[in-house]
Amino acid sequence: TVFGAFICIEPGEEGTLHFKYKLPEQLTKQLNQGSYSLLFQKQPGTKDYPLHVNIQLGETPKSAAGLATFESIDHSGVAGTDTLSQDKNLLISY
Repeated sequence: TVFGAFICIEPGEEGTLHFKYKLPEQLTKQLNQGSYSLLFQKQPGTKDYPLHVNIQLGETPKSAAGLATFESIDHSGVAGTDTLSQDKNLLISY
């Protein structure tokens, strides 16, 4: 699944765009195999911007990699931040 959106923000102003997505059943079967990956692609030509990730898996992850900082990796899932200066691939193992 690919997400895209157009948002218009006036010069000097800030904006936030949130996506909430429930995985289809086909992907939840893949999760039962012990790993999940998510690719964040930076729009070419745009400035770096902050990336905040919160993924709830319903099970405690063993590890996570691909973001600069992880605020939590616990029973509620994975939460972390980074700067999207290039494409990032988040990998969660459980």
